[in-house]
Amino acid sequence: MSSVAMATSASLRSFSKVVDSARQMEGAGFPVIRPFPGRQITDEEADPFLLLDFISTYVSPGMAKGAPWHPHRGFQTVSYMLEGGGEHKDSMGNHGILPPGSSQWMNAGSGVIHHEVPLEDFKAKGGQVTAFQLWVNNAAKDKMCDPTYQDVLPEQIPTYKGQGFEVKIVAGSAFGLSSPTETGGVTYLDFHVDSGTSIVHETVGDHNGFVFVYKGEGVFGAKEQVIRETQCGLLAHDGVTLSASCEGECHFLLVTGKPLNEPIARRGPFVMNTMEEIYEAYQDYQAGTLVKSKGTFTLRDDL
Repeated sequence: MSSVAMATSASLRSFSKVVDSARQMEGAGFPVIRPFPGRQITDEEADPFLLLDFISTYVSPGMAKGAPWHPHRGFQTVSYMLEGGGEHKDSMGNHGILPPGSSQWMNAGSGVIHHEVPLEDFKAKGGQVTAFQLWVNNAAKDKMCDPTYQDVLPEQIPTYKGQGFEVKIVAGSAFGLSSPTETGGVTYLDFHVDSGTSIVHETVGDHNGFVFVYKGEGVFGAKEQVIRETQCGLLAHDGVTLSASCEGECHFLLVTGKPLNEPIARRGPFVMNTMEEIYEAYQDYQAGTLVKSKGTFTLRDDL
């Protein structure tokens, strides 16, 4: 086994729990693999993260489905497209394309009504879809901010290549590289680890976070816990450094962020701090007043 750094056992982080993912249908009828939310991981444990969906499916020509027009308020959605291709548009005229390898960080803020569907040429041909969607909560002071979009093309996502592994820095900073995406402190890393490789990576000890394995399996952390394909490990607060050893090829996400430690009220597409604010969001949507601002669209293609 090769190793990229040394860490003492006292500094290694372990996992408070490792959970299996649920499987369900979403949007217009596409399958997702969802480790949280659910009964196994509470909102408080995952804070500031609200949801992780993994999409991995082959679709026949003409059968690709997306998530047609729907609203959001109070949080951020992060789309990371590995295979396939998507198109995004909203009711205020904002529009973006997500080719394979790209990401989009959308802050719904005060409210958006948007449309997420497969690219027409991909829908016509069919093929493998592999993608993630992560929901990140907004602090109370930012719940009603103007919406923003940050689309990042594949060539703008930094990649670090080490001995027996590589890491895509989807958000945040790692290995001396920084993503152009502005995230408010969230780090989102996609590790591809070769067979027979061990790695260690330093995290922020007081940040919450998780590891989601989407290919293969690995042995992680101070307690050498096995996390298998489509399982999610919730990081404990007993160290700062994550270790991973992979006998076979292993791909996993490592996502961390500072907890907000605020009340969470959620229902459907809205996440606020109180149920009264949730009811207000539904009333605004029904009255046609949910969208307060056109928002700002940024294509990160020149950084």
